[in-house]
Amino acid sequence: MYPVPDAYKEAIDGNDREYALAGTLTLGDGSVHALSDASFLAGSVSVSYDCVTGESLALGAAMAASLKATLLGLALDRYALYGASAVLAFVLGDTTVPLGAFTVTEAVSKGDALVVSAVDDMCRTDVPAALGAASGTPYRWLTDLCGACGLRLAQSEEEVEAMPNGTATLEMPVAGADANWRDALCHVAQALAGFAVINRAGELEVRAFGTAPVAVVPKGRCYSLAPADYVSRHTSLSCESGTDVIVVAGEPNDGLNLAVRGNPFFDVGEATDHYQTVANMYGAVEGLAYVPGQWSYAGNPALDAGDMVTIDGRDVLLTGIVFRYHAPQDLRSAGANPRHGSVVPASERRQHEAKVLTLEEIRRVQGELVDVNAQIVRTQDNIQLWVQDTYTASADYFSKVTELQSLIEQNAESISLSVGELTAVIADLDDALTSRIDGMNTSLLIDAAGVHIRKSVDGDLGRYEVFIDEASFRVRSITADAPPSDPSADTAAVAWIDNDDMHIHNATVVNALDLGSFRFEPRSSGNLSLVWKG
Repeated sequence: MYPVPDAYKEAIDGNDREYALAGTLTLGDGSVHALSDASFLAGSVSVSYDCVTGESLALGAAMAASLKATLLGLALDRYALYGASAVLAFVLGDTTVPLGAFTVTEAVSKGDALVVSAVDDMCRTDVPAALGAASGTPYRWLTDLCGACGLRLAQSEEEVEAMPNGTATLEMPVAGADANWRDALCHVAQALAGFAVINRAGELEVRAFGTAPVAVVPKGRCYSLAPADYVSRHTSLSCESGTDVIVVAGEPNDGLNLAVRGNPFFDVGEATDHYQTVANMYGAVEGLAYVPGQWSYAGNPALDAGDMVTIDGRDVLLTGIVFRYHAPQDLRSAGANPRHGSVVPASERRQHEAKVLTLEEIRRVQGELVDVNAQIVRTQDNIQLWVQDTYTASADYFSKVTELQSLIEQNAESISLSVGELTAVIADLDDALTSRIDGMNTSLLIDAAGVHIRKSVDGDLGRYEVFIDEASFRVRSITADAPPSDPSADTAAVAWIDNDDMHIHNATVVNALDLGSFRFEPRSSGNLSLVWKG
């Protein structure tokens, strides 16, 4: 609903109200003609707004508002009106309610009058677009569209991101991409669980369906009422994804199914990649419950398609409005009867490929993934603490060797060997040690501590030692960039056993990883899927 003050809300349904039309008509040559009540044939002005295309609720409509009027007193050739810009507003007291900005698409002469038809700038999106393999967030798609079609976006990036799937990445397949920007807009609006309009300021906007009444339409102000004898509500949403159909359902699932078909964003990747996106879409319409029908009303031009209003005690979702100046306003609400609809029509299913997840199941899987991630973090922290408590850092080791050598030198006088003899012994030991090390380029040592496997290759950057004891498996790497005195060369445990648990720091799974009833497995497309094994 267009924002209006309380004074307007009281006056619009009053028995005595004074109002008028105001606007401008700008021709292609730049000339501007003022419009008022006197510019129109009485009862000829009507403006239509819609947010669905059929007789039931649907996501992703991008429909243009239209204006029809008969102009008087304009000494103009009818062809001069083609492409002209018409801006109209409804004035009640101190409040001005814009009716929209329109471009004249047809003009017919009838005597001294000119009958014109016009549409808003949604028609600008009917231009070709090469979108194969394009991807981005919904805000990126909308800003690119506005740039390509010469439109302004009414919403900020934060406002778009706050909508369902507002931060998702939407990717167009290489083949079968949309032929024009209007199609792309419909698919973006569908992913955001809403519909697209050109608002009254002439800006592109994606809106959500209203779930709470924004106005009361007095029964006494209605000329006719034709409500349905049922409440239209949706308890499941199905979405085609390649050859699969994703279905998200509530409990109990005893209402209508809202079907999403032909959206190329859901054809990229595997169906399992899109479960959460579909669940978010369903969450946006899960609470919609309203009485469809048709009503003829004295008129309130501030009402918008997509608004929820109350009429005669019933919640009504306005899916179509025709505002007529000096004539009754038509209010329409499209919605199917749950008794006549299928929860998930057979045409929507492929029994051998479809996968049904309720919102509760999706939330449970999300919780399990969070628990697994927390366990991984805790395990990583435990590994670091265990290594620190069990092993001496390489820097500390070499400092202790240096300290020992210093003590030997300090107590040299108490040793019976002379300095010369000691030097000779040290030299002999050094030669023996060098020879020993040279012979240990590749060696296997088994001692009380465990199994040591050492490897040193001439010309290579480093030496490696793999040490295996009864509880752990560690790899020690010393490179030219990380000499023995460098703490970064410390031994690190890559795997160990704790009671009956095997802990691995890093692991490579070649084929698939099972977690309870779920399996991570690669797809031929290169994506990773989480599959429920049943």
